[in-house]
Amino acid sequence: MNRHMIRLANLADLDSLVILERDSFPDENFSRRRMRYLMLRAKSVALVHEEKGIHGYALLLFRNDTDAARLYSVCVDGSHRNKGVGKGLVDSAEQTAKRMGRKRMTLEVKEDCKVTVQFYCKLGYVPVGRLKNYYGKGVHGLRMMRHF
Repeated sequence: MNRHMIRLANLADLDSLVILERDSFPDENFSRRRMRYLMLRAKSVALVHEEKGIHGYALLLFRNDTDAARLYSVCVDGSHRNKGVGKGLVDSAEQTAKRMGRKRMTLEVKEDCKVTVQFYCKLGYVPVGRLKNYYGKGVHGLRMMRHF
């Protein structure tokens, strides 16, 4: 996958990002309003993978009181999974975080999503905590982290 396919998102991408969210996380996804807020008002950076359309995105959040960036969401459309799009987005998110002076990245993932947990482990993330009922009653999360 070529890095030049990843760029900063803009408001013209909003509808595509909402569709990716809905398709990737059918039970709990960002509304159009929430996504717009995250793109415009939050301390965030949204990146998109574009190649004849938008096929993936990553959303980073930043706080002033920590040296960590938070990888808040990563979505890749089904037809582009297992083709390096997700890895490229995470790599670009990490580079963005480093440029902003961050020393590490954190994220949360459903504990029972073994494929996703393995994906992040292969990229150097390690579980640092279990989040009981994080995604609802009986649906636990893992907090993962990678130091740069």
